[in-house]
Amino acid sequence: MAAGFIHRILVPSHMQIRVIGVPMDLGSDRRGVDMGSSAIRYAGLADAITALGHGVTDAGDIRVPGPETSDPDAREPKQGTAKFLDETAGVSRRGRRARA
Repeated sequence: MAAGFIHRILVPSHMQIRVIGVPMDLGSDRRGVDMGSSAIRYAGLADAITALGHGVTDAGDIRVPGPETSDPDAREPKQGTAKFLDETAGVSRRGRRARA
């Protein structure tokens, strides 16, 4: 009972939710994390959101360059060992525009 009451207070009764995928594994030492966008769609994210009473629009995926087409060390980070800095910054900018 309390959990339902808290849910009604914290979550508006109807929201319009836009799903934006970012299939990116740049900078990761493991390949495959770029499949997360597809995996949550395959798992039925939109149906689950709709079942909660919300509207959902799938805006697709943001374009992400492949690691094979870029130099991971083209720009050296000021600190740490980050790779693909320019590519990651570009994806972040596209993400910011996509959610506007």
